[in-house]
Amino acid sequence: MRFIDAFVDTLDLISIGFTHSEPCEAGRPPYNPADLLKLYIYGYLNHMRSSRKLERE
Repeated sequence: MRFIDAFVDTLDLISIGFTHSEPCEAGRPPYNPADLLKLYIYGYLNHMRSSRKLERE
């Protein structure tokens, strides 16, 4: 997990195309795209495709 965290932190996510979505006036703020990318890479490397399995981890 630390490797994934360090790897994503070194990437320039804005140049790749990841940006923060614009929040609506009501509701909760959006998730950080770096955190979602870390979760996606973790699931891919551990053969977890289901969001429920990722939630259990």
